[in-house]
Amino acid sequence: MPEFKQLNRKQYEALSKSKQEEFKKAYVAHHLPMFREHCEGTGLNPEMLLAQTAKESQYGVSGLSYTDFNYGGQKYYGDVSDPANANNFAKYNTNEEFNTKAEADAYKKKQQARGFSTKHVKKLKAKDGTYYYQWRGQQPFKKFTNAEDGIKAQVEFFSKSPKRYKGVGKIEDPYGQIEAIKNAGYATDSTGKYVSDIIEIYDDITQKDGKYYDSNIEFSLSTLNKVGVAEEEGIKKEYDKYVNEIGGEGGDDANVLSYED
Repeated sequence: MPEFKQLNRKQYEALSKSKQEEFKKAYVAHHLPMFREHCEGTGLNPEMLLAQTAKESQYGVSGLSYTDFNYGGQKYYGDVSDPANANNFAKYNTNEEFNTKAEADAYKKKQQARGFSTKHVKKLKAKDGTYYYQWRGQQPFKKFTNAEDGIKAQVEFFSKSPKRYKGVGKIEDPYGQIEAIKNAGYATDSTGKYVSDIIEIYDDITQKDGKYYDSNIEFSLSTLNKVGVAEEEGIKKEYDKYVNEIGGEGGDDANVLSYED
């Protein structure tokens, strides 16, 4: 597997549109083998889960994914006041959406009781013309030590817990899997584009005319491991052309999409 350098939001946004697409393709090539390895035996479609986390994390450039390898926005529900848990979570600003102001205010009260600040509760108009209430404030999110751990945790979230997601792996159709994840309450989505955006990424990964399709990673992990070093070095050199121009390290305060746990 070629060496991969994850960019933060500032570095990514400094790229031209064509270089951003190159970065996304390199991101897919780097992360897909890990998804395939951890999805094996679960019934979960690795390409669809990669597409879902690419949507959630904005291809890893969000602060939560760049700094803490939390690609799916998994919240932390342990005791945040216990010093022993200090390395298990990080606080980030995020959004939650509610149908009524009463629900949003109740959530605000609940979060303040837990010691988390609220930035605002706003009435907003959705794409379909309906109104909803957005809560924005601080929440604790799980921290992982590397990409492998973060991806493993995301796969296990759907394959092992909570119960409402356990049936996802039994759905053979990958499009049906992401519909089931959304319908089970994973993400709050006023745009109405959550599923369609993920499907678009999935198609770009899996279809031969897709932007991120690579014949070298079309098959199983065992097949992928047979890809020649020369081919991988070619991918690395192409990627390094623009990564070397960026330089600098450090995350940002960007959010992944929020979800209900």
